[in-house]
Parts: sequence; C-alpha cells; structure tokens
Amino acid sequence: MFRKTLLYLLLGLSVLSVVFYSLGVVSEDVLLYWNYILLAVTIVLAIALPIADLIKDPKKLMKFFGLVIVTAILVAVSYAFSTTEVHNLNKELAAHTSAATIKWTDAGLYCLYVLMGLTVIAILYSEIKNALK
Repeated sequence: MFRKTLLYLLLGLSVLSVVFYSLGVVSEDVLLYWNYILLAVTIVLAIALPIADLIKDPKKLMKFFGLVIVTAILVAVSYAFSTTEVHNLNKELAAHTSAATIKWTDAGLYCLYVLMGLTVIAILYSEIKNALK
C-alpha cells in the first residue's frame, strides 16, 4: 500500500509540474530543479524499498546474490570479448577517446545484445507456453 501511495504521489507531482509549466505559473529553471528533486526522490526510493524488502525476507537475499553473480559473470564475459579497436569514429573523436573507454563501451554493447536476445527468447517462450495450454 505504501509503495502505491508513493507511486501515485510522484506521478501526481510530475503531472502538476507539467500543468504549472504549461499555465506559465513556474519558469523553466524552477521546473528543472523540481524535476531534479523528483528524480532524486525516485532514485532513493528505488534503492531503499528493495533493500527493505530484502531485509524483511532473507530467502529473497539468496536470489538477489545469485542475480548479482550472474550479472557479474555476464559483464566479465562481455569485457573479455570486447576490443580496443576504434570502429568508424572520426579522427578527432578517436584522438580524445581512450582505449579503456572503447573497451567498456564494447562490453556494454555486448551485454545489451545478450540481454536483448534473452528478452526475445523469454517472450517467445512465454507465448508458446501460453498457446499450448
């Protein structure tokens, strides 16, 4: 119940900020700082509420650590496959980009590809499973 209330409160405050801006009641600077505050509150709650949930139910803690380990393995494998080769960058941009940045960017892209593939597989699996029922 508490989470739903917070969700509706944040959504309502976001809508109010857009309405006030549209009516000319607030300036762009006030709206920008207000949105920064809402973003900070959302980030804090997105971190704090799951941690509180994990503390309440220790069984979920094992699943969480398993997920962290799988994520670390995915990042490590993606980093191992990434290269420092510059792909189709202009020379000015390539001169300002370090090899470490290129390697981490490649690793991030490989992680994205794997997660997108897993998402497609999960969607297809659930559709096929539901169609066979």
